[in-house]
Amino acid sequence: MQYNKTEENKWLLTEYEGENASLSLTSVNFALSFQEIYQGVIFNDLL
Repeated sequence: MQYNKTEENKWLLTEYEGENASLSLTSVNFALSFQEIYQGVIFNDLL
């Protein structure tokens, strides 16, 4: 999830799903895929 404050001073919630999603920071013209963010992280099953 990502919260952004809009020019109208409202908060915008963006939800991401799937390993092919990417995080975008438009105010600084930057994007990074979640695959890159979590590269090398091992997730254990929670079941």
